[in-house]
Amino acid sequence: MRNALLLTALSTWIGSTALIVGLAHADVRPEQRADFAYSFSDAGGDQVSGPELSVTRHFGRLYSLSALYERDRVKASDVDLAAPNTHRLDETRQLGRLDLDLRDGATLYSAGVSRTSGPSLEASLVRASISQGLFHDLTTLTVGVSRGWDSVYRVLDATDARDPDFKGRAYRRSWWASVDQIVTPTLRVTVDGGLLAQSGDLASPDAGVRFVLNDGLVITGAEVAPSTRTRDHTGVHAKYFMGHRGTLTAGGNYYYDSWGIRARSYDVDWVRPFRQERWTLDVHGRRYSQGHANFYADLVMGVPLGDVSRDRSLAAHLSIQVGTGLTYQTRWHPHLGIQRWTTGLNLDFVRYQYADFRDARTTSGAAGSEPFYRHNGFLGQLHLTGWF
Repeated sequence: MRNALLLTALSTWIGSTALIVGLAHADVRPEQRADFAYSFSDAGGDQVSGPELSVTRHFGRLYSLSALYERDRVKASDVDLAAPNTHRLDETRQLGRLDLDLRDGATLYSAGVSRTSGPSLEASLVRASISQGLFHDLTTLTVGVSRGWDSVYRVLDATDARDPDFKGRAYRRSWWASVDQIVTPTLRVTVDGGLLAQSGDLASPDAGVRFVLNDGLVITGAEVAPSTRTRDHTGVHAKYFMGHRGTLTAGGNYYYDSWGIRARSYDVDWVRPFRQERWTLDVHGRRYSQGHANFYADLVMGVPLGDVSRDRSLAAHLSIQVGTGLTYQTRWHPHLGIQRWTTGLNLDFVRYQYADFRDARTTSGAAGSEPFYRHNGFLGQLHLTGWF
């Protein structure tokens, strides 16, 4: 859906590599810890900012429970057109998540639920996964499945309230698998892949499309999208441990879907502790490129009879991201069960270049002759973590 670009901007930056390569062995439960972070992103011109709090605790030798709460202000760039009578995306969304893990020997069972709510979107998700350690835990195999239900609403520009005559429904199902292999004492390789199937009302009710009529008049209409979408991705990453010089991670991902989008990304991350491991430096970069969807059009001549969208996330574009993070482990005596604390700051620079999405805010010249949209954005996060 259209808002996916906004909601995934921060998560992609915070740990696209960590999510793929940082898989725990099947016989290791999540760490007992509490995390607080405040993040800001204006990547691509969209703005997402807000706090996040999560806590993970163990119960006995087998169980662990994790809870997360996130509150984000989500605001779309004014470069995006809004459909007639609708409000350009600018709202606060809340996310709650609960996960339960059970360790049984070399097997880790995980299950969780999450709920996202906001004026234009309500989404629920249930998921489950199994991780199995093999060959003396040199290999970890993980498989998972999830099911989601989304309700999409149109927010009226005149009242900033939901349109009582409109409610879209969409459904998601996903399957994924990964193999994490310790090749040598200093080299670890992960291969992963997944499939996401969506159906229902996948068009965004607030997304506008530009039309040029026969008399040259430019008008705005509503997006029309197919009712099904299948997304596939595969990736491979390698992590190399270099002793006192830190850890180097590098890899790539390939993505394609039934809407005609093909995308590739490559990333690299170097993490090095220093000063008796009280400080940790993280330097990383990422390159992402994609083609446009089959029915994407920045400007439509006449009124089409089929699917059409001017969604920026469906346009052909390239993004380059470079950043660094610095974390400090505080000298702290145990309090309230917390044994140690770390605090840190991450800053990234992201440059977006679009190949077929024009900046319609430019008033000089005819429609369709505007310059292609470019944007330099920043992502920042201040975080605090305590271990029980």
